[in-house]
Amino acid sequence: MNEYFISYCFYIGLILALLIGFGFVFSFLVKSGWNNLGTKFGTYAFLPRFIGTPVHELGHLIFAALTGSKIHRIRLFPKISSRLRRSGGGYVEFTPRNGLLGSISRFFSGIGPMVFCPFVIMLLMYVLMPDLFSAMYMVFQKPEILSTDTILRTIGNIIQEFLSAFHFQMLEKWQFYVFLFLAVPIANECILSSEDVKNAGSGFLAMALVLAAGGYILSFFPSAALAVIHGLAKTSSLLICVLCFSLVFNLIHWILGHIVRYLL
Repeated sequence: MNEYFISYCFYIGLILALLIGFGFVFSFLVKSGWNNLGTKFGTYAFLPRFIGTPVHELGHLIFAALTGSKIHRIRLFPKISSRLRRSGGGYVEFTPRNGLLGSISRFFSGIGPMVFCPFVIMLLMYVLMPDLFSAMYMVFQKPEILSTDTILRTIGNIIQEFLSAFHFQMLEKWQFYVFLFLAVPIANECILSSEDVKNAGSGFLAMALVLAAGGYILSFFPSAALAVIHGLAKTSSLLICVLCFSLVFNLIHWILGHIVRYLL
């Protein structure tokens, strides 16, 4: 089989695997944190969702609108039930176009928050913590061309560089606390609900077939194929960067939940 097509499929599969894999990890960390904090604080534990849920729903809305879906109803803020001591999310109700474009719309709309939430965190970092953003920008400037042997090492290096960019002087700045106050709830919403997974799953096969067909045709044009493969490799590395940022904040949420439940 054409080596260009194999490399193309590897990076496409890697990007999808990153979104799915990080999504499951985020879901575990966030739900565990919510359960532990909810045990101690009840419905008050879900108040930060008023920060994160609108960002999550905007991720759905933006991708639905960009792919031509018809938007019907939107609820950006969560509904918190004191009786159930839990929080229901917002929603974006839309009707995708018919055919292939509709399947693609369902897929991208479903995974929208996995892309949009980390982007908003990076934007907040740029505005509130420019020194930290500058340190992280250096990571973006030199992403590795990933292979099966370098993925885990790259993830570890990114998290290490991100944590080492923090310093004690940041604790003296009010912007640092505002950044954490906003970034942690937004990272908590970088997960997919069962409805999100259903939407993304319903369009996954069509999306995979389109990508595979495009890659196969592209493989007959070596110069163009090399350019696309290189772009996909860079994209997968940058995606690891932004997802790792969200992972750090979800770990903070998870650790805080365990501290509150077992030590306070």
